[in-house]
Amino acid sequence: MRKTLSVMMFITLCFVTLLGNMNVGHAQPKATKLSYGTPERVGMDGEKLSEVDLAVKKAISDGITPGAT
Repeated sequence: MRKTLSVMMFITLCFVTLLGNMNVGHAQPKATKLSYGTPERVGMDGEKLSEVDLAVKKAISDGITPGAT
């Protein structure tokens, strides 16, 4: 139960962080096309993102993310 709570808190923190970085409610510049690239190309840590992927996949496989498959 404690591990499940930790995973859910981690996922929640990720979503809150992402939403905070979106400048919700502020004027947005004109959108550009998305491109392919590495996480490092945009200043992100690919290894940390892999850890997030594993945590999300585990949460889904454990059935603690309603609606996610």
